Amino acid sequence: SQKEQTAKASEAHDMYKRVLLLAWADGAMSPEEESQLRDLRTSLRITTEEHTRLELEAKEESYAHAFTLVWTSGMNAKERSAVINELRQKYQISPEAHSRVESKVLSEFGHHQNKPTLYVVDDEENTLGMIVRVLEGGGYAVLAFNTSDEALIALQHDMPDLIVSDI
Repeated sequence: SQKEQTAKASEAHDMYKRVLLLAWADGAMSPEEESQLRDLRTSLRITTEEHTRLELEAKEESYAHAFTLVWTSGMNAKERSAVINELRQKYQISPEAHSRVESKVLSEFGHHQNKPTLYVVDDEENTLGMIVRVLEGGGYAVLAFNTSDEALIALQHDMPDLIVSDI
């Protein structure tokens, strides 16, 4: 029946996504994992479109997990920003997807914690680091951005109390 086929397809998608999550857990997929996934797609009758959608979901979920670990690691804002940029590249995350993940994770962890939130935008690494250290030392929740484009994307999901920018 149609209902049984839909349930089987849903089970196949769930299983395939679990395998994708395992493959993307470290931020990259090995050739061996890619080969195994191709075989699994064939046996589960996963279409290319379904694979693309499920893989994107798995990459974003894996990235969100890595992002959470970085956010809670105790790094300062400048270090966090650098590591998160590396993770974005490693997981092949678009700026829009990053902004979605960041907004979701930070709201779950209550990054504001009743602290005013400041965005700092500066393309000069040393200046950015100094400003971030001073502001965090003053008790502010600080998000650092190397470009105005990164800050604009973040603004689509979160509104800071103040933006400090050299642009």
